[in-house]
Amino acid sequence: MNSFNVDDGFAEATCRALSKGLFTGDDYERLKNCNDIKDFKMMLDDSDYGAYLINQDGSGGPLDVNWLKKRLYQKLKDEIVYLRAQASAPLSSFLDKMMH
Repeated sequence: MNSFNVDDGFAEATCRALSKGLFTGDDYERLKNCNDIKDFKMMLDDSDYGAYLINQDGSGGPLDVNWLKKRLYQKLKDEIVYLRAQASAPLSSFLDKMMH
C-alpha cells in the first residue's frame, strides 16, 4: 500500500485540480447566449481563463477573435506542459503526443 500511485500520484492530483476549472453545461449555455465578444470575454474573465485574458496589449482597442483564441490555447498548452513536467514514463509520452 505504501507504493500505491508513487509514479503518477502528483500528476493525478494536478489533473483532478485542473478538472475543477472545466466548464459545466450551464457555463456553456451562458457562453452560447452571449451577444458579442465583450460579453464572451466577460464570462471568461470570471473563470480560470481570466488570468490569460488580461488586456490585449494595453491599447484598449477592440477585441480580436484571433487574439482571444490564441490566449485560450496558451492556457491549455501551459497546463499540459506543467502536467508533462510532473509525469513519468507512460503518461509523459502520451502528453508529448498530445502536444503534437
